Amino acid sequence: MINLSLEQLQYLIKKERWINMIYHILNGDALADKFPQEKIPGQIVVIREAFIEGPLSDEFSKEFWEKRASFVTSAYDADEGEYATQFLSQLKFMDSIQQDDEVYLWFEDDLFCQANMWFAVKYISSRGGTKFYRVFPQEDRIHWSGFGRAEARDLIVCFEESKALNDTDVALANNIWNAYVENNVETLTTLSLIVSKGFRFLPEVISAHLERTSKDGGYGRPQQTLIEILKQDKTNFYEICDAFWEKNAIYGFGDLQVLNMLKGMEIEFSEDMN
Repeated sequence: MINLSLEQLQYLIKKERWINMIYHILNGDALADKFPQEKIPGQIVVIREAFIEGPLSDEFSKEFWEKRASFVTSAYDADEGEYATQFLSQLKFMDSIQQDDEVYLWFEDDLFCQANMWFAVKYISSRGGTKFYRVFPQEDRIHWSGFGRAEARDLIVCFEESKALNDTDVALANNIWNAYVENNVETLTTLSLIVSKGFRFLPEVISAHLERTSKDGGYGRPQQTLIEILKQDKTNFYEICDAFWEKNAIYGFGDLQVLNMLKGMEIEFSEDMN
């Protein structure tokens, strides 16, 4: 008798095309840790990336991934080889997706997550025929909390209410990624006005992205927000992060993005937890 793991069995089923596969593309490990896989079957793929910054491309060559690995290692002080272990390993699952497979996109509405979702759709849809579904978190344009407050039963409801994407929705995601890569302001602005069941808050999110760059060459919206926070005599890093989230949660920045902005602006701060 041959004993196979669940992953090995899924691979064999996939290889022989006995059934179409289901994939859940998750926006991070926080969601993966509480994902109710016993209730929502399918292969989990975690996007452990931050396409909100660093080099971008509409062609995913070996050279591009080397550039991304170099950027992530430097910007986030990651260990050498960690990029391959944490992210490129997940690409192998995405590479196995075939026509008529079902892909559920579990991404939040903020810019950080949206950029990762644009990438995922662009990367997967290049082979064509995939059935995409968008799984939305509870709507929250004030705190942009996403799946953060959701429990297992809430995630099941989100899954049951997922929206099937048509070719037009997928094309929109692809076009947004291409314009995002090129930083084409005019095209991004035009695309943000298209109504699609695969997106919500698109005008606000793309506007927030475009405001990252100042028209007069000065600081953009995120840096200006930090300046306003510092005027309130906040010098502790954790207080600064909390205040930034209060004012601009739409960006979805984590501590590392805020940290890199502070360093880039040569702003001194303390990291005292007390």
